[in-house]
Amino acid sequence: MGLEEVKEEILNNARNDSSKIIEEAKKEAQEIISKAKKRIDEYKEKLKNDKEKLIENLEKMKMAQARSEAKKLILDKKKEITNNVFEKVRQKLATLNDNERKKYLQNLIGKAKNEISIATVYCNKKDKKFLQDFKCEETDIIGGIIVENKDKSVRIDYSFETIMNNLKETSLQ
Repeated sequence: MGLEEVKEEILNNARNDSSKIIEEAKKEAQEIISKAKKRIDEYKEKLKNDKEKLIENLEKMKMAQARSEAKKLILDKKKEITNNVFEKVRQKLATLNDNERKKYLQNLIGKAKNEISIATVYCNKKDKKFLQDFKCEETDIIGGIIVENKDKSVRIDYSFETIMNNLKETSLQ
């Protein structure tokens, strides 16, 4: 074999080897690209799912917030209505005629007698005339009574204000 043939054979071998190496590099590059595309697609899908979950959670939060605000508005309106009603009741109680006042006071005295032995009755100036059977002292209430036993250890408050406040608290709950 001549130098030319050896040279030609070496070049052919080099071409074949380089073709094989290039082919393998192309396959390897294709695999890398394929894996990268697969990872990108998986990442896109994960982002899409995360975005949907985030939107769903935001919607739930906004709905909960809206419900809470609606409940607060309803409660505020209930309070306003209740306050208006109780103010009208207070005004009505303050302007009761004598027959109605006497009837209410007798009912309250009867209720208080069932609970304690009454020694002192606190009432407003207008109601003193209906409670002449008791030791009465004036106090600043629109009506009703506050009673105490002899040693002042027990006090029962049946003033209109206290009764209304108890009703108000119960109704607001």
